[in-house]
Amino acid sequence: MSTKNLKHSFFNVIMFLLLTFSTITSSSFAQDNSRSIDSLIKNLDLASNKIDTLKIIFELCDAHDNYRDQLVYARFGVDIGERLRTKKYCALAYRNISKVHAKNNQLIEAIDWKLKEIDTWEINNYVVQLAQSYFELAKFYTKLGAGSKAQISFENALSIYESNNDITGVAQVKNGLGELHKNLNNLGISLEFYFQALDLAQKDSLFLQEANTMVKIGEIYTLKGDFPLANNFFTEAIKHFEAIQNPLGIAQTTNVLGDIYRQTGDLNQALAHYYQSIRLFEEANQLNASAEAYNNIGL
Repeated sequence: MSTKNLKHSFFNVIMFLLLTFSTITSSSFAQDNSRSIDSLIKNLDLASNKIDTLKIIFELCDAHDNYRDQLVYARFGVDIGERLRTKKYCALAYRNISKVHAKNNQLIEAIDWKLKEIDTWEINNYVVQLAQSYFELAKFYTKLGAGSKAQISFENALSIYESNNDITGVAQVKNGLGELHKNLNNLGISLEFYFQALDLAQKDSLFLQEANTMVKIGEIYTLKGDFPLANNFFTEAIKHFEAIQNPLGIAQTTNVLGDIYRQTGDLNQALAHYYQSIRLFEEANQLNASAEAYNNIGL
């Protein structure tokens, strides 16, 4: 057999094994998910009160993959929530249906329900929940490209978090503002917000947020073409993810670090990082996430 044919045959075998493994894993996951849904539906029939019913409905929305199924349960949840005297559960039902729409990229609908949720929190003086909802609304506006509305929503969330001395919330909003200005191509302003978030995370020992912010800073330096600095932040982020035993964070950052080596022409290091990230994704049982790494290997 020629060298060319040998390589082609080897490639086909590898692809067959990968596809077979992926199919078996997907089938197993689908069966487990189906059993989980069946169990939740049984619990729904046995629920003794509306609050327990509502909680199970939220779980069913998370368990279902199909948008229509999610929406049926989410609307059922809204109907129950609106009939409960405790407005907390009404707001949570609005949050749930907003999340369902957002998960399926229906951002306009997600925003409409999020605004109803915010009104409910505000009228009933649920301050902590209100701040989180403003933050989530700002994230939706950021994805939609509505920069000024996102800015206002972030500032509303920030004001509440600061008045309650909630360092985690403040750092979260600073990260959100960094993302917003990154999308607006205001890279200098974006870096300022990310470094503010990093400083808060380090002072308050928010280890996961610290690692995630380092990744964000590395992404900005990548966009600015400062690959050595980007490499430093990605490498430091991996160390932090390892320290807190976060395999998904390690895998994602290792994959991104491979991009740095690819863009600087060190293809052997790039490939090594891509293959390592795939192994880590598989160990973390995040097979879908490995698709990007495979694509990078192809590049």
